[in-house]
Amino acid sequence: MKRIALPLFLTFALLNAKEDSEATTLVLWTYEAEAGGNFSTAPVIAPDGTLYIGSYDGYLYAISLEGKFKWKYTPSGDLADTRTLLPSIGADGNVHVTIDPCIYTFSPEGKLLWRWEYETSDYWYTYPATDAQGNVYVGGGNYYYSLTPEGKLRWKYNADATVSAATAGPDGTLYFGSHDGFLYALTSDGELKWRYETEDTIRTFLQITPEGILYFGSDDGYLYALSTEGELKWRYQTGGKVWSTPAVDSDGAIYFGSWDDYLYALTPQGKLKWRYQTGDAIQSNPAIAPDGNIYFGSWDDYLYALTPKGKLKWRYKASAGISYDPILYDSTVYFVSDTLLYSINVTTLDSVASTIETEPVAEIISAPVVSGGAGLARVLDSRTPKRNTWTTGLSFAGDRHGADHMNDWTITTWENAVFRAFSSWVPFDKLEVIAAAGMGYTYLADTGDLEPVVGLWDAEIGAKYEFFRNPLASLGTDARVFIPLRSISFGGPRLGGSVKMLASITSSEIEGLSAYANLGGEYLETTALTWGIGLDYRYRILNPYVEFTGEISPDVTPVRVTPGLRFVTGFGLSIFYAADFGINLAARTVDLRGRDYVDQVSAGIALTF
Repeated sequence: MKRIALPLFLTFALLNAKEDSEATTLVLWTYEAEAGGNFSTAPVIAPDGTLYIGSYDGYLYAISLEGKFKWKYTPSGDLADTRTLLPSIGADGNVHVTIDPCIYTFSPEGKLLWRWEYETSDYWYTYPATDAQGNVYVGGGNYYYSLTPEGKLRWKYNADATVSAATAGPDGTLYFGSHDGFLYALTSDGELKWRYETEDTIRTFLQITPEGILYFGSDDGYLYALSTEGELKWRYQTGGKVWSTPAVDSDGAIYFGSWDDYLYALTPQGKLKWRYQTGDAIQSNPAIAPDGNIYFGSWDDYLYALTPKGKLKWRYKASAGISYDPILYDSTVYFVSDTLLYSINVTTLDSVASTIETEPVAEIISAPVVSGGAGLARVLDSRTPKRNTWTTGLSFAGDRHGADHMNDWTITTWENAVFRAFSSWVPFDKLEVIAAAGMGYTYLADTGDLEPVVGLWDAEIGAKYEFFRNPLASLGTDARVFIPLRSISFGGPRLGGSVKMLASITSSEIEGLSAYANLGGEYLETTALTWGIGLDYRYRILNPYVEFTGEISPDVTPVRVTPGLRFVTGFGLSIFYAADFGINLAARTVDLRGRDYVDQVSAGIALTF
């Protein structure tokens, strides 16, 4: 990279000092759409160095790398509601572009070679893609079309849902997403090879690695990694929609943005390396320089430059939000914001590190919210862990009271306690199977004997299913059966069960804050309506929470408040401690099943792997 030496007065005139970075950049030039419309695409650079870019004014522009106008084209007639989509450069250097509702092909000199009109009146058209043979692939409405290099229809495929942009693989396979949440793989002859279902619309291009891994995002908030046979290798959840096509560096690390305002860096195994927060959603695709630096734009109006370790080198404030991809060519980044195309030299004039830095963030495996004597969550998060996730652990709950023995309250002990072992498994996506069993421990104060009694406690089996999920909310159900194993000392065997609806909401404003709720019924000798709400805040390994649970029945209406603290590690281990404070709205401190709500404490440990 050649360093540019500037006269002192010119340096000060062109420095773009940033309010939170001491690094600076040099703006080489800007180009404004002549008809006044916003640019509608990222720039594309042809082998001869020409920049092609589309606009909402209906024009395709050809601009030199020095910012000089070469040529432009628009169809004749009314240009209202006309947009020009991302151009594609064929192996022969010809330019293919969709200008609603047709696809046009131009020579590098701007001569129109042919045009083809879509067979659908749907407004949704896609960017053209090309393969090694020069065939052109475009989508319109529910259809994908394949055209010859001369613009003749080869085949069309009906996906039965609005299609998104396509990527042609090296073997001729065409991959594209759709608004029904499926990723499609078609042969070069237009036959379906396979399709893979996500949980929401797929809008992004795919990234295909030399090793045959397909990376793509979805509106469900996940980045997916599939094999070329359509088998899921892993997926990673963010807090927002993923419209950013991932970029992969020479070490296999994956970089992409999300609507949760973060740029993510993942290992090839799908583990988080680091993430960097901007001021708004990230839609643009990252560009990776040979030195490993990452360039991307955000809707917060800034173009960012990060080091490979996720630290800010500099950021440049553009005229408006940056939705489209920056293009790196030699030592220059080209990007669009509103009506302007920018050319910025990324040779750093002052490489002092930014005062705003990111730190590696350990990926937190979803360990269960274990609390209370049941050994599992009172207020269940409806989200299920990833498929083939196992969780196992132990929990304890007890009442520390003075022993009621001949009115002698000077003796304090654990009057009642329950020790539970629990385990869960996720055999299928969104389905979690749960089991728990344990031992009880008590002093039978009414016998006059201070000897403790130990015996079996009820076991339980059940399942939780998450039937709706997006990045900010999920909805599920939980069903349990209580197996009657309880010893006579604890009231004898009692068969029962519960069914609950579960909901989870994640804050889009406060990172780490979530709310959970459940509502359902429970039977254990008598029937009661049960409810629970909880707030959960996660900062690194610290996870304070508070839960409110209760029952509604004809006899009593107890309410339990449970503040607690969990420590959740990056390798799946969680530890908690909580205290219960009970209120019985029927003026008693014992619920309808005889369980003391006052002064109960609970603790537990769980490992997810």
